[in-house]
Amino acid sequence: MSNGVDIPRLSFGTYKIDPGKVTYESMRCALEIGNRHIDAATYYGNEEDVGTAVKESGIPRDVSSAILFLASEKASYITGETLMANGGSRLLV
Repeated sequence: MSNGVDIPRLSFGTYKIDPGKVTYESMRCALEIGNRHIDAATYYGNEEDVGTAVKESGIPRDVSSAILFLASEKASYITGETLMANGGSRLLV
């Protein structure tokens, strides 16, 4: 990115993961092992569970401690704001 931050090349896709506990647990595990690039969309039908897992993950929201990239049509359901956009991926901190 123009600010020197690299987007992780490998992303965790949430397409075709059943909404509810399966999505939540999958996301929780992905975040727990260090995945910080997530693909989500309203179309997938599990966006609320993705957001809940991210919110409850304990990942700090400041730039100095953790960065999370969410490729989605709407990222505001997690933090309430999109801090930076680059080619369809949104940088959430």
